[in-house]
Order: sequence, then C-alpha cells, then structure tokens
Amino acid sequence: MLKVTDLRFGGGNCPVHTLSFSVKRGDILTINGPSGIGKTTLLNILAGYEQAESGSQASWDNIDLLKLPVWQRPLSFLFQDGNLFDHLPCRKTIELALSPTGRVNESEHHLIDITLKRLGIADLSTRFPGELSGGEAQRMGLARALVRKSPLLLLDEPFSAIDLKARTDAIELICQLASEEQLAVLVVSHDHDDARRLSASSLSLQNK
Repeated sequence: MLKVTDLRFGGGNCPVHTLSFSVKRGDILTINGPSGIGKTTLLNILAGYEQAESGSQASWDNIDLLKLPVWQRPLSFLFQDGNLFDHLPCRKTIELALSPTGRVNESEHHLIDITLKRLGIADLSTRFPGELSGGEAQRMGLARALVRKSPLLLLDEPFSAIDLKARTDAIELICQLASEEQLAVLVVSHDHDDARRLSASSLSLQNK
C-alpha cells in the first residue's frame, strides 16, 4: 500500500499543499485540479524527481519511499511526453523497459504483444515515435509503463490525446491490470469523467 502523510510541497507559482492519502493494491486514485496546481509535481516527488519539504512522509508497504534513489523505487511512471526514445523503434523502447539490454525472453515478447494488441497499436510497434500521431504515441508510452508491472503505477495525463474508443479501451485495460496484478495506480487528469470511468476515488488539488 502507498501511504502518504503530511506531504508538503509547492511555492512560487504553485500553491503550497499538505496532503495525506493512501492507495491500496488493486485501487486507483485520480488526481485532478486546474493547470499549475501541482498534480505533476506530486507524481514527481513520489518518483524521486523532485523533493518534498522536510517532515513529509511517503511509504510503500512500510518502506520509506522518499529515501530510496529513483532507480530503486518500485514504480513505473508515464510522463506526459510518453516515455519514448525518438531514435528507436517503439517496440525496442518498450523492450528496454523490461531489460536494460533490450533483450527479452519469449514470455516477455508475448506480454508486449498482448499489451500492444489490447491498446490497439500492435501494427505500429516497428515505427519511430515521430511517425505516430499524438494519441498513438501516448498509447505506446502507456504500453511501456504497463508491461513493467511495477506495483505502483503513476500516470500523468495518459488519455489527453486519445480518442474516445481508444480511451475507453485503455481505461478498461488499466482497471483490469490494477485488479489482476494488484497494482496501486495514481492517474493525473483534467477530465473529471476519468474518475467515473476508472471507478476510482479522487483527490482534488485546489488553490487556497
């Protein structure tokens, strides 16, 4: 379980927040609020790319998350730009998420194939990111995050460029994997309908 207690961050152009919440394995929490409110900052702190203020606490299964280096945190993070490498075919980028050498076994190949198929992009995996539309690239980045099956999944605006049909399929897949793999999922979104579609609880960040 992810447990956050008195997590304090903000300042400058971002309002100061002090947050406490928890997300159990198998559950999904959506984080909403206006642009610039600190939604991405919250994910960056949990992932280790930004620092919270002193006294903040965040733990995963009773392990202090904030003291772990980025590479040791048990999570996958889908950035808004999709996590793809412009100089590599998309499938190779996804393979690198499973192996630092890009060499994957038969089971991992099958996992990639199934994930791409369920997101409707199986026929696009040999293309480079520059050859994809915004929605296709976003789904490819989502595939890269999902195949890792890290117990904590952070998704920053994962559906913003996806059409309604693909969006529905992606949400269905995330819900299914959260349940099947017992993932704790945090989803940043501007769309208030996402919480309803994801059957998720919601955390709203507001100006004070």
